[in-house]
Amino acid sequence: MVDSKATSQAAAQAAASRAALNDILLDIQRKHGHRTIHLANALATDGALLPSGVATLDDLLGGGFLRRKLNMLVSQPTSGAMSLVFNLIANAQKRDEVVVFIDMQAALDAPYAGQCGVDLKRLFIVTPETDTQALELVRDLAATNIVSLIILDGLADIRSLRRLRQSIAAFRTTLLLISQRPAEAAQLQLGVSCANWLYQHQHIIGCQIQARLLRHPNQASGSEVTFPLYFASGSDGDDD
Repeated sequence: MVDSKATSQAAAQAAASRAALNDILLDIQRKHGHRTIHLANALATDGALLPSGVATLDDLLGGGFLRRKLNMLVSQPTSGAMSLVFNLIANAQKRDEVVVFIDMQAALDAPYAGQCGVDLKRLFIVTPETDTQALELVRDLAATNIVSLIILDGLADIRSLRRLRQSIAAFRTTLLLISQRPAEAAQLQLGVSCANWLYQHQHIIGCQIQARLLRHPNQASGSEVTFPLYFASGSDGDDD
């Protein structure tokens, strides 16, 4: 019979060991530079792109969202954008990438994120008190060279983003800002809206996402794609 108490103690000791190791690694990076030591998976995923997991969208983006750049989802409430973000997070986690969600308004629907396939035990959630603190956290997280994807939702002053461009460029992180209006500083801007709702037995089960490329350093602006996104279940199988 398994000793549950011993198992719990072992799990707690393992968690404490991982936390202590993380502190040691961060201290080494502060003293000797962020490139001195990092996880091996950073080498395997150090490409220029972060795939969304939806093939149709990745084709529009030229392969995925941009690492080392400011990416932006421009959307209104009930547009399906958050479902798309959760799908992106879930796919990044499947590749063993580290994801941090900076939630300025403390409004993240964690249960729904879990239903969309996000591993909540591996998703770090940060709730800064000010925009200034949020920007500092983005720089610090990117500098670890361990965090692959940072989602920033609810930043009030998007004009301050320009200061992040140089900081992000030095690291492999993809920064994705969710906003209701575009920002000049964002190198990749993707407009997302719900073209129409998808129903099953008179219940809304998803929406037909319309994604329009507003700005991209390497792709033609104005291109559009549509694809179905089912709530709490990811896309329609158009995933990589």
